[in-house]
Amino acid sequence: MNQKPTGSPIIAREFFPFVKYFLLIIFILAVIVLVWFIFLKFSKYKETPEYLEKKKKKRPSTKEISIFCSKHNFSKDQRKVFTYIAKNLKNENLIYSIKDDVRLNEIFNEFYKKLSLERNDKKIYALFSLIFKIEQINSNKAKINSSHQIPVSTVINYVSEKKDVHPFVLIKNSENFLIFEIPQSFYSDENKPKVLDKLYFIFKSSSGLTYYFSTRVINYEKTEDEKFTLITSHPQDFTQKAQRTSKRKNTEEKCDFYYAKLTDEKNNIFSVSEKPNEGILLNISEGGCCIKTNLAIKENQNILIHLPFLQTDEQIIGIIKHTRRFTDKTFALHIQFINLSIKTKNLILSYVYNFQK
Repeated sequence: MNQKPTGSPIIAREFFPFVKYFLLIIFILAVIVLVWFIFLKFSKYKETPEYLEKKKKKRPSTKEISIFCSKHNFSKDQRKVFTYIAKNLKNENLIYSIKDDVRLNEIFNEFYKKLSLERNDKKIYALFSLIFKIEQINSNKAKINSSHQIPVSTVINYVSEKKDVHPFVLIKNSENFLIFEIPQSFYSDENKPKVLDKLYFIFKSSSGLTYYFSTRVINYEKTEDEKFTLITSHPQDFTQKAQRTSKRKNTEEKCDFYYAKLTDEKNNIFSVSEKPNEGILLNISEGGCCIKTNLAIKENQNILIHLPFLQTDEQIIGIIKHTRRFTDKTFALHIQFINLSIKTKNLILSYVYNFQK
């Protein structure tokens, strides 16, 4: 009969390491569970409104700024300006504030005024570059991936084969088709696209991204409430247009322009005609502008543009890259600026962003 010996010092010495290791493992597991519990508790706390509100009122650390800038591939100059603002913003975390467009505009306008007093054009230009970069970050979060996601009431431009632009309003977006409200004049036009004809559209979303697509006419209808509509299928080639390198502002400012001719390429000197031509500035960015005029000016023509609202003495020279005809027989001159100084670029950008010194 086998009986387990008890009370033996030898057996006790053999049994003690097992108990010691067992208790050690239990202790380690308990510590891991406790740490995990604390981590979950803290993670949930970080999602609470109280924590977020507290975080919003605290300046970000140098490490947080560095991580944010690296994550979004800020340039060296953009990183410097972002760090400068984040460190000098009182009782506020710039990283959290960039999600609020209204507040963000207030912050950048405030620091634009400060930098303007320093008369540091390079730093001001870096500020505008940073603003545009952050706008791209925010707009990409609201990216539209298909025509099914286009909101009702969006203005979508139909571009004809003659490059005429017709603004239509999307009034219904269903699973199988799109319905646009169109002008009566377009509805009654005998030369309008026929059923199954291909249409080309382009539009800008509320976040500022531009999209284009092609689709086919299903039918035209007149509704009971006297609306004229175009029904199309959903497109298969829905595409986001490449983003611009700077912000563009639509406007209707009066402007003058003069014919210009390059006479000294080495010193970038132009001879300018004496007679001014009137135009309406349709949009402007640091890289160029679009002017509406009655003149059908050929492409690649240089012109000098006078923009009174900028209040600058610099001669703004541009080259017409594309001339487009409107349905009212006027013309849009798409102009690229040539050798614009950083000072004038800042003046244009301050106008584009509605910043005041």
